Amino acid sequence: ADVRDTSFIAATFGAKKGMTDISELSFIQFNGGVVVNKEGKRFVDESKTYMEISEQAVKQPEGKAYTVFDSNIVREAVKDTPALSRMWLAIPEGRIPDYVYSGNTLEEAAKKAGMDGVELEKTIKKYNEDVAKGTDSKFGRQYLEGKVGKLVKIEKAPFFVFPTSSVIFGTYCGLLINAYAQVIDVFGDVIPGLYAAGEVTGGLHGAGYMSGSGYAKALSFGRVAGQKAFQAN
Repeated sequence: ADVRDTSFIAATFGAKKGMTDISELSFIQFNGGVVVNKEGKRFVDESKTYMEISEQAVKQPEGKAYTVFDSNIVREAVKDTPALSRMWLAIPEGRIPDYVYSGNTLEEAAKKAGMDGVELEKTIKKYNEDVAKGTDSKFGRQYLEGKVGKLVKIEKAPFFVFPTSSVIFGTYCGLLINAYAQVIDVFGDVIPGLYAAGEVTGGLHGAGYMSGSGYAKALSFGRVAGQKAFQAN
């Protein structure tokens, strides 16, 4: 069988260290958090896709990255996107999960995480100043995510530092199929009796994977494959 889009395999940024379940994934940077390295410095426009952020994160010193946010951001994340913010539901109730570091100051939270707290204070101060002006002078961030959402300051204690990993749990690539979900071999011919749909297939996402599109290709091409297989028999 032939394959498509193997060059687009990419990791997703937002995982808890040692992630074993999809519930241990957070995109709180899209609620207003910023992403920094161990030195406390930003290195990316946080409104970019989680794949693009991941690509930059793994290049940082020791391959480490952290998402920094405050109490206001947590409150808004839990209120607006509870299904995507399960990792933070305990915080408004006064319980701090063991996978995030908190402090009454940014420096305190950073030191607990093993980061440069002084530099982080400088980074967030500059970021907040830029937010007030409406322009991110460092990386040009204009929105919370993509082209949506107004930037917010990180200023309400307690502050949080989340050691954030990059994980691969979707390939975005796979077997080459035709419009009838039939698998194609390396010579361009249909492999008789072999059909494929969903995550095992390639050729749909390309470099721009969109959340939820995996379900679409599983449902649509799964239905096509079933119909074609039934007709063949």
